[in-house]
Amino acid sequence: MRRQFLLWPVLCAALGIAPAAPAQEIGRLFTTPAQRAALDRARAARPADRNAAVTDSEAPVAVAETPLREGEQVLMVNGVVRRSGSGRDTIWVNDTPLASGERLPSGATVAQGRNGTLAVTLRSGKRVTVKPGQNVDAVSGNVRESTQAPAEGR
Repeated sequence: MRRQFLLWPVLCAALGIAPAAPAQEIGRLFTTPAQRAALDRARAARPADRNAAVTDSEAPVAVAETPLREGEQVLMVNGVVRRSGSGRDTIWVNDTPLASGERLPSGATVAQGRNGTLAVTLRSGKRVTVKPGQNVDAVSGNVRESTQAPAEGR
């Protein structure tokens, strides 16, 4: 017991003698006005539909008959970036940024809904409401939380 009382002052003195490591400099956290202008130009110049969406002249039946490729069966709604200035929000689905109403390679479209929800219209025409963090089966339209295991039998 007495030995512990003697070790505490020695330990505290040793910690006080040890040199302190210098803090790393973080650097600039915010962008410069020129960088912000470049980001705004890049955002505005983005094509309306970069995913080679089905045009109005194509029949929707042809889209529905095309089989979904691997990775297109599940739509993972990652989140939404809301912009106060321009009002144009970005919806993230399957780690891809989309404008509201933009068509995905699977043929589905995603648009802003009410109360923080998103309206997903599948290529079959079925419409489902989801929140960020949920997954949608692009064929059946079943919605599940991203933490839930996928349904068996597929």
